[in-house]
Parts: sequence; structure tokens; C-alpha cells
Amino acid sequence: MPWPVYYIPGNHDNPAAMQKMQLLPEDWRQAACRRIEFPEAVIILLDSVRRGQSRGGVSDETLELLKSALSEDDGRPTFLFMHHVPFRTGYTAMDEPFEQVEKLMKLLSGRQNLYMCCGHIHAPIVTKMQQISVNTCPPICMAMEFDLTPQGGDMFYTSEPQFMLHVVEGAQVITHFATVPTGEIRKGPYTFSI
Repeated sequence: MPWPVYYIPGNHDNPAAMQKMQLLPEDWRQAACRRIEFPEAVIILLDSVRRGQSRGGVSDETLELLKSALSEDDGRPTFLFMHHVPFRTGYTAMDEPFEQVEKLMKLLSGRQNLYMCCGHIHAPIVTKMQQISVNTCPPICMAMEFDLTPQGGDMFYTSEPQFMLHVVEGAQVITHFATVPTGEIRKGPYTFSI
């Protein structure tokens, strides 16, 4: 690829193994919160994994690192990437409490041109939290079955990979959702509860 690739762990990942493979920095502070500068935008990678749990959240130490990473606000669009979703999505089985969401949102409140990008849900969702654009990325595999009933959020399909692309033009951010045409046939549904 003609551009750099950065990683953040998800709830099924092993951060120690990712560090050994040099996908994450060895320093826990850098692995928990990294600020990456580009001429057009700033990217902040935040580790929201709570070790041994499927739900996410942030510790007080991580919030302090994030506060420091956000301190150099010069008006460029800032993208905060983390695995877990800090809002209720409607996919009941996947909607787990995000630890310290109130503290996180208090820290982020009033920020201009901030975009929060999450994973975990395996479905594209867009919302706002305190005037901050928050979205979940579509799946590269295992697409969530669309089911917003009280039993929903436990079934998935295998299908063609999807991705989200943010294009920065000055202060404007344009987000595209796309599918990689591999010809894979949609299969399923399968349950996460095996």
C-alpha cells in the first residue's frame, strides 16, 4: 500500500502478540494512545480494550494520555479511532456498557472538527454524541445481521469485505462506504454465541 498502516487492538486480539509482531509500540503509553500527524489531519489511536472482557472502556490513565494528545488542537480535522463503541447501537447482544463514557465525552466535548471512528459492531452506523460525529466501520468480514429487536446482535453473515474511507479537503471531511468486489457469496446467518 502507498500509505502507512496503523493498528489498534480489538477485544479478540492479543496486544502482547501484536507488540511482538511490531504492530503496536512496546511502550504501554504509546500503545494506549498515539497521536499521528499528517499535514491535512491528526489521527489519534486509543486502546479501548478491557483485558479479558468483550466490552470496552477507558482508564483514568488512558484519559490523561488522550487529554495530552488532544492538547495541540490547531483546527485540522482530528480522527479518534478506537475499537469499542461508546453508544447504544440497537444491536442488543452487542450493546455492552462502555466504561467511563461520561468522562470520555466530557473530555471530548466542545471539540471542533473531531470525528470518532469505531469498530466492534461489524455494521456501519453513524450518529452524533455531544455534536461529535461518531461512526462504526463496516466489516471486513462477518457482517452483522440487521436485527434491532431485543434478540438482535448475535447473528452474522460472511460476505465481501467493506471499508470506510475519510477524504479530507481542508476543514471538510467526506466519508465514503465501499465494498471490495471479491465475488464471495453471502453465507449464513451464523451465531456469535457458540
